[in-house]
Amino acid sequence: MKKGLLVSLVLSGILSGAVADDKDFNKRLKALESAMFNLKKENDTLKAMLKDKKTDEMIDEIGEVLDEVEDRLDGVETMALVDRVSFGLGVDTGVNVIDGESPNGTEFESGDVWTTKVMLNMNSQIADNLKFNGRLSMYRLWGDGGANVVNAMPGIQGRKPDDSKVYIERAYVDWRAIDGVVPVTLTLGRQPAGEGPSAHFKNNTVRKGTFSALVFDAAGDAIATTFNLENLTGVKKTAFRAIYAKMFQDINPSTFVKATDNKIDDANFYGLFLDSSIPALGDNFLQLYGFTLTDLTANKALDKNGVDKNLGDINMVGALAEFRNIADSGLDFFIQGAISNTKPNGVVYKNDLNGDGVDEHYGLMSSQEGDKGSKTGHSIWGGVRYTIPAWVKPKIGFEYNYGSKNWVSLSQGSNDLTGKLLTRGSAYDLYYIQPINKFAYLRAGATYIDYEYSGSGSYIGGPLKLENNQMTGGMMSELTHYYLNFNLLY
Repeated sequence: MKKGLLVSLVLSGILSGAVADDKDFNKRLKALESAMFNLKKENDTLKAMLKDKKTDEMIDEIGEVLDEVEDRLDGVETMALVDRVSFGLGVDTGVNVIDGESPNGTEFESGDVWTTKVMLNMNSQIADNLKFNGRLSMYRLWGDGGANVVNAMPGIQGRKPDDSKVYIERAYVDWRAIDGVVPVTLTLGRQPAGEGPSAHFKNNTVRKGTFSALVFDAAGDAIATTFNLENLTGVKKTAFRAIYAKMFQDINPSTFVKATDNKIDDANFYGLFLDSSIPALGDNFLQLYGFTLTDLTANKALDKNGVDKNLGDINMVGALAEFRNIADSGLDFFIQGAISNTKPNGVVYKNDLNGDGVDEHYGLMSSQEGDKGSKTGHSIWGGVRYTIPAWVKPKIGFEYNYGSKNWVSLSQGSNDLTGKLLTRGSAYDLYYIQPINKFAYLRAGATYIDYEYSGSGSYIGGPLKLENNQMTGGMMSELTHYYLNFNLLY
């Protein structure tokens, strides 16, 4: 047997052993095939050398080939390890200028506010029916040495500017528990509950979350059961999803015993979602949803006695439709609508937060003790985006949203600094996206918000009309936000 052929066979055996124990056999097999193809070429070279070169020269050449193949074997093994956990990086650095005016005419300006958000994304295909996804994030205000009180709220951690703390923004396992005509997948852990539809248009990404960003944009721990109905209906993206979450539970972490002194009930979340699409209209997505949040609580610092209280329930229903690249025109469009309904139980917090010697009352969408009347609000949100047919394909977009007097949303964890989707009033957002390459882009834009009622983003206390209302002199009636962001997603 010729020496070149013998070397080839020995190395083939080594490569086969290197991948035999790897669970992801298909990937390893492709790596083996590639290595074998290169070895065949090198074998042909060795055969030619037998005819044309002296023995010592052949030995030197064979040694170089063996060193190169050894390096490749190390690379194959490294690839086998890295493939088990894949990492992705996201960086968003921006400068923001916010101008505002209160109902009594007082104006303010933030100056230049710089922020950086860093995200480390992780995923691992553990088995054919088991996959892990996670994200660590830090969202920092430049030069800020102290943590913000707002980030004491678990759903907002890592999603609003803070100090340099790193939070687990999401960490969940997708387990396809049942195969068949209707596959069933359980999603367990810290859910992909932020950056849902239709936030990805402005963020220039694919859809990142399950919930409509109009009604829920925060981190949350839950169990979701998804029934994939594509095979049953023949319609892509069709699925039914049921979600259960704990929004609050008063537990002593050292004993795992629920606190009973204040008789605080757990705040539970129950949601139903139906996703689908319209086959004849290209790339599109539809969603209907409804959920309820029971026994809502608030920060006990609101109460002068430092006592937590259950305030009532929040119910939400809504619908959305998204259409991308309509008729190959480069035009994207989305529209959403939602209705919120709050049911207070008459309980209020009492404290003199204004320092005037009079206790203010803060209930669920009410400021009156004993008020059990439900409050209904609504919101609409729409947007259009156009991809300019130029070499780098820049995009220009516009969004508008409106919230009524009693509109309440659970989107306090939005990455948007103004929380525009929480607005009780009108918000206008114009932006331009300039791609740098397939991984990075610049986004410049401006948001103008015209607040009609106080308390946007809060479900505590009754909303007040802002127009020329001296009682709300410390609140904003108008806001303008100018921003420039550099975004990297890799």
